[in-house]
Amino acid sequence: MSKEAVQLAEQLKLAGTLREISALRQAQSTSKLSPEQSMHLLEIREDVREVIEQTRMEIDYTDAEFSREEAVYSELLQAYTDARDTRVDRINAYGFPDEWNIVGRWRGARHSDLCKPQVCHSLRSDRNRSWSRTKCLLSLRTAAGKGGKFERDPHPNMLSKVFGYQVPPEIDYPDSIWTWLNSTPPIGTDKSRLKFLLAIWQNDINIHHFSVNQRNNNWMS
Repeated sequence: MSKEAVQLAEQLKLAGTLREISALRQAQSTSKLSPEQSMHLLEIREDVREVIEQTRMEIDYTDAEFSREEAVYSELLQAYTDARDTRVDRINAYGFPDEWNIVGRWRGARHSDLCKPQVCHSLRSDRNRSWSRTKCLLSLRTAAGKGGKFERDPHPNMLSKVFGYQVPPEIDYPDSIWTWLNSTPPIGTDKSRLKFLLAIWQNDINIHHFSVNQRNNNWMS
């Protein structure tokens, strides 16, 4: 077995049982086991299978909960994005066609024989009003493009416990997962898997920097 497998077996309290199974199987290959020994081998193998199956279910639960939360946040982000795009589209639909019409009138008059002083003065006024309104519409469009701000009450998620927050039982990590995260790999690093992961996030430019208090926490030391 690899060092990682041995460590996991110890965390699941299966190391002694697996050694016993190995010894019984070796004895079985060289000599016939007694009925009691054969029955015992079947029983402890079944116990190991149950522990492994339970751990697999805990892994699947944790993965499914992360996927559920990701889907919820993606849906919220899409709803906010659609609301922003709708505001931008309305500004474009109601504002810019009229501005294009005024600009078109100005350009057409420049190449016609109707550009008398009073007409040109009127068109210059149109042009000034057009420019002012265009700047206003561009400002509105920029503001709409940034989207609104939405505040919500604090709500724990699957990352809350990672950062030291209290979580309800329904989104707490199973003991097998939490023990594995807080253990140090047998090779490669002297940090726990959780601290190693947090260190990667700390240095990732695509993730917002942690607060000063979080950086000084013991789990980052």
